[in-house]
Amino acid sequence: MSAFIVSEGHICALIAACHHPRNLVQWRGESGTFRFRTTDGSTYCCLDPESQDAVGRMLLAENIRSVAYRYPRDVPGERPGPVPNPEPDLFQFRSPKRRPTPVEALRLLGCYEYQSCEREDWEQSEAWRFCRAAQEHLITTLPGYEDAAWEVFA
Repeated sequence: MSAFIVSEGHICALIAACHHPRNLVQWRGESGTFRFRTTDGSTYCCLDPESQDAVGRMLLAENIRSVAYRYPRDVPGERPGPVPNPEPDLFQFRSPKRRPTPVEALRLLGCYEYQSCEREDWEQSEAWRFCRAAQEHLITTLPGYEDAAWEVFA
């Protein structure tokens, strides 16, 4: 199997990695909120306690949509992944027991993207926009990032 539905815990870990009080990104002059552009590209979705469930539902739905596209003969609810398959409409964010490190979160993000990219319109999806913003954010939280040279002179 080349694609599977990720667990709700996987989605929760991604959200937790991007929304953490000591690790919030400053973006375009507004500090304290992790944001990503919505599908239309003209507005932002802010990741906060009020939006965590909706963002998780969106991520899970896109992952399921990708797996359903990859395996069109599979019956809903019996696709590769957790049994029973998670229901996006029922997703509720739960804080993971341990927040992933930035490197772990980047690896989780890579897994999520691999499982969710089967459709031709992946790069137009809100989930793809979340992943791009999450990757940019997580890279800036790696140890030593802030101390590294911005430019190298020859």
